[in-house]
Amino acid sequence: MRSLVKRIERERRREISREIEREKSLTREREKEREEDQSKERKGEIS
Repeated sequence: MRSLVKRIERERRREISREIEREKSLTREREKEREEDQSKERKGEIS
């Protein structure tokens, strides 16, 4: 019984860390897009 509980907890922790990683990568992609948009705007201002 106890081993089952431990396995469930381990699975839950794994799921949580997976979610965190997904959030981090999404945030990184959004930051990259924002930076690209800003650099495009700057180039537009120059020309």
